[in-house]
Amino acid sequence: MFGKQPNARVEHDDDQLCTTEYSRIVPLENGEIVVSLINGRPGSKNFTSSPVLQDFTKATNIRLRFLRTSTLLGHLISKAQRDPSVTRRYYYSIKDISIGGRCVCHGHAQVCAGGHYQDNPKRLRCECRHNTCGESCDRCCPGFNHKRWRVATADSPNECHPCQCFSHAADCYYDPEVEKRRASLDTFGRHDGGGVCINCQHDTAGVNCERCREGFYRPYGVPPDSPTGCIRYPVYQTTTQSPAGPFVGPTACPPGYFGSPSCQREWDYTGYDVPL
Repeated sequence: MFGKQPNARVEHDDDQLCTTEYSRIVPLENGEIVVSLINGRPGSKNFTSSPVLQDFTKATNIRLRFLRTSTLLGHLISKAQRDPSVTRRYYYSIKDISIGGRCVCHGHAQVCAGGHYQDNPKRLRCECRHNTCGESCDRCCPGFNHKRWRVATADSPNECHPCQCFSHAADCYYDPEVEKRRASLDTFGRHDGGGVCINCQHDTAGVNCERCREGFYRPYGVPPDSPTGCIRYPVYQTTTQSPAGPFVGPTACPPGYFGSPSCQREWDYTGYDVPL
């Protein structure tokens, strides 16, 4: 009837099933039909490790179709043969329909509660943990994208890790290429992860806002998280000779430095008074 082989072996987590288990005559009343989207499937013993089964269980709509009732062979009696509509006038009733479900929180919440939506106060939302955000805890919170977002498992919560921006940026994004090159620092000073800071403030720049932008320097001994650590290079007046006479103009580098605007030390100069 449905184009599926009944009672077939379940081989995949997203197989659609057809069963005759509940097609028997007995019990005549108070019978119960139980349908599970998880039990009996290959990934049922390790649900958190089966993305296919996780996606399959995200059912949001249910349709019940009552096509015909079992007639105790009533369709074979003589009256039914004379009037086929007899079996269509049999009656049955549903005593109770119970549907159980759970919030899709990807393992990052223990509670889902209502009251988050003014238009629908009964609508549930995950109370996210592990530095995750979103209705289903399906992304890392701003500033916690140092590692790729992952589903929590029974072995690991796979929490989202903060980016190391030295307090110069409020948000970041994850870049797998940066992680591959080991070009980003974590909050422990290790080159581990792919967090890239967004919109570095306080005249800083770099993957981790770890250096000063061009035209600025950080004096020796100033910590990298200081909001006033990057100072603009001073502008010195220099005098040069030209055919028209001496010319006085600004230069971005102090004595002993070259390469404006990114000043570098001249190795044979000893009279430094402006530290980098």
